[in-house]
Amino acid sequence: LCRRLAQCIVWLILSHHRLPKCLGDGPKQDLNKVDCWLIGFGANWNALNHYIDKFTSSERNAVTEFPHGTPMRSYKWRSKAKEFAKRALNQANLVEYASLDKAFPIHIARMALMLADHAYSSREPTTYWQDEDYNAYANTDKETGKPKQKLDEHCVGVAHNAYILARTIPKLRGVMPAITNHKGFKRRSKISKFHWQDKAYDCAYSIAEQTEQQGFFGVNMASTGQGKTFGNARIMYGLSNPTIGCRFSVALGLRTLTLQTGDALQQRLNLDNDDLAVHIGSQAVKELFYKQKQQEEREKSEKTGVSGSESEQIFAEHEYVRYDGEVDNQYLHRWLENKGAVHKLVSAPLSVSTIDHIIPVSEGVTGGQQIAPMLRLLTSDLVLDEPDDFSLEDDPALARLVYFSGLLGSRILLSSATLPPALVMHLFACYQSGRAQYNQVFGQQIERPVSCAWFDEFGVKSTSVTGVTEFRTSHDEFTKLRAEKLSKHSEHLHKGDWLKIAESPLPRHQVIETFAKTVYQGITQLAVDHKTVSEQQSSKGKTVSAGIVRMANIEPLVAVAKHLFATSPPENTRIHYCIYHSQHPLAVRSAIEQQLDGLLQRDRDDLQGVIKMSVVEAALKQYPEQHHIFVVLATPVAEVGRDHDYDWAVVEPSSMRSIIQLAGRVQRHRRIEPQSTNILVLNQNVKALKGKDKVAYSKPGFESKQPFRLIKNGNERPCLQLSSHDLCLQMEASELHEISSSPRFVEPDKSQLCTNKGQVNGFIELEHLAMNLQLRDTVKPWYSSSKAHLFAEFQKQTPFRQSHPSINYICMLNELDESPVFKQWDRMSNEFIESAGFEPFGELFVNDSNSIWGAAELPNVIEQLSEWHGTDLQETCIQFASVSLRAPRENELGKHWLYHPVLGIFEGKEMS
Repeated sequence: LCRRLAQCIVWLILSHHRLPKCLGDGPKQDLNKVDCWLIGFGANWNALNHYIDKFTSSERNAVTEFPHGTPMRSYKWRSKAKEFAKRALNQANLVEYASLDKAFPIHIARMALMLADHAYSSREPTTYWQDEDYNAYANTDKETGKPKQKLDEHCVGVAHNAYILARTIPKLRGVMPAITNHKGFKRRSKISKFHWQDKAYDCAYSIAEQTEQQGFFGVNMASTGQGKTFGNARIMYGLSNPTIGCRFSVALGLRTLTLQTGDALQQRLNLDNDDLAVHIGSQAVKELFYKQKQQEEREKSEKTGVSGSESEQIFAEHEYVRYDGEVDNQYLHRWLENKGAVHKLVSAPLSVSTIDHIIPVSEGVTGGQQIAPMLRLLTSDLVLDEPDDFSLEDDPALARLVYFSGLLGSRILLSSATLPPALVMHLFACYQSGRAQYNQVFGQQIERPVSCAWFDEFGVKSTSVTGVTEFRTSHDEFTKLRAEKLSKHSEHLHKGDWLKIAESPLPRHQVIETFAKTVYQGITQLAVDHKTVSEQQSSKGKTVSAGIVRMANIEPLVAVAKHLFATSPPENTRIHYCIYHSQHPLAVRSAIEQQLDGLLQRDRDDLQGVIKMSVVEAALKQYPEQHHIFVVLATPVAEVGRDHDYDWAVVEPSSMRSIIQLAGRVQRHRRIEPQSTNILVLNQNVKALKGKDKVAYSKPGFESKQPFRLIKNGNERPCLQLSSHDLCLQMEASELHEISSSPRFVEPDKSQLCTNKGQVNGFIELEHLAMNLQLRDTVKPWYSSSKAHLFAEFQKQTPFRQSHPSINYICMLNELDESPVFKQWDRMSNEFIESAGFEPFGELFVNDSNSIWGAAELPNVIEQLSEWHGTDLQETCIQFASVSLRAPRENELGKHWLYHPVLGIFEGKEMS
């Protein structure tokens, strides 16, 4: 016992500022040999200061010399240490909990230690805990710079506070603010389309008591447009204990989706601001979102004569009871009092946030970043929205978050219609592993199965699951049945076909031109078959068609746009082009999105609505052509997070996932089955046309040169490469004729995936094999080890949202009629300085029969925001005209960016 207890104490001392990871340039640690890490543990798992030459030998010696002695010299410290040691040894169950294998007690102890350290350090010294003969100091006063707390007193004070916190923290769930008896969650749906929500609520309610003992792992796979957001909320409310109340968090990947979800729940349930916290990490994005919303409500009010608040108030004001709780108790108050956003994240009954606010529970390995999300998950349940939207590289971090959700007693619900089975299986394994640790210290402390449930628009299923194999069998049964029902009952809204491009490889100077010509062919073909004929008196007989061209990367997109702008449209036709990607100044991108949101909100009961849109009305009035095609040229930012309804789409493919995601934006609102092809998929992407590389469908995409072992003890070799980059040879056209989500959530036969051929056939096989191999090598070792949680090595090797370093620039306007100047923050002078790496793109030729739409002039947008906020131009630019761009690599010093009001900011690498 003493040895195990000593190990725990030493680990707490070592890790209380940061979890250990192997630093330096040596070979990677083997993730499958975690137990060996403890044996070979050296100083380089903590810091590399001992390698730095700048320290003198006397300075190095001083590190191990204590002129005032250690706290062992202090009678006060020895007395307190003896008191705590005696109390610990009197605990009969100490032998059960004092172990590095017990993740829950040791992480709670670490959090209590860090909270106590923070809380006590902020206090005035307590002389009672000081030994007059001991003169070592622990810290200094920030204001005066003088020594503050003595070391013995500080250690005693931290220990005392940690003891109290450790007793308090596990009981927090019962005293936190919560919502109970909310009629909105329980009310039966009157619309047949949403009756599945009633069944989902009933299922959750029926197993609620069981989930308190066993935990809960749920999967909601209802299709887009079936009301998953509110369905998820009802499921979590059904699971809650009515005597304690409902508390849950929704974590999403995108800021815009987070704001939309928070807004939808607040309005639908008539919640007060204190009851729902929305966190996205950007005040500017939040303000632009609500400015657009106010504008839309004002326009709606002017048309209908009904105020937004009246029309959207679904529930009466007092339809639920709020339990205020005691989050501001004296033990947490010192830590929370100056952290407004953190306070709200921890205390609000319902929290909707980007995943960045929750994932530090596992990824925040330094400086107490994990404390707020730990407190949140200890006291609430979790909905992970669209977890499969994250990249394959982010999935290990997502899995660690799910592990900690189970470890902290949270119940979890995954929500997505396109969840790959390998991802779901590994996330379940992580949850089960974490929950098993929780069960060892709570309740009867016995092994229990996990309560699982599956939901979609066709029905529900629940069962208790004891292991991963049993879970996978139940999950496969559910998804197989779902695929069959989708095939029989769903509308067939997405009819796809190949758009064949020239044979590859092409000479570099021909790639973009050939690609643009093929895209133009697709635009004109689809627009003829999918259009709205105006019945309005002022434009009778004219036609409008709205479609999207999805391209994988910004550089080829702007180069293709340049060619399309210059290309003459068919006779009596005008094409209106909009360029939409992430490298516009923030306010400009928001203005573009506002215009897209307006045009692409379609209504089956008002098909003439698109003709009545102001931008369309103006175009039909201004230009004489009979046929008008509105084209959005966009990167993958258009695939998720935007509630848009296009008539058709042309797709540069990256993966099956990208095709399915984009297809979901065609006929999204109207849901009218097309009579002909409405989605054209190019059979090769730009990289494939260049023919330079064995890997073409990557970044984005699942092709990779990374080596894997396909069989145990076999040699590693690249196996995530397509046998041909001409997708026509990989996939029958018939597989595109009815694009559905089934290929994402139904895995091909294992014998197809795990072969020794070294290459794969088609996107579907590629994606599932990539998922299986990557998660096998990076996630399975985590949940298979009882000690992985002690280190930050997994986080180091598989970090969340790892990307190339970026620089934040401000597109600054000194006067409205001047060209913008790009500036960046200079830490030396503490001011914005002009960046030399930007130059205007120059004149953009647009054919007389083509037009630009959706573009927003930065001076106009900034002027509006300046008036709205009452701020000057420069202050407004600093807040709303930022753009984040990739920092230059070592071999790119002197790199230049090009800027154009329509095309945005780009390098021009593909321009001819």
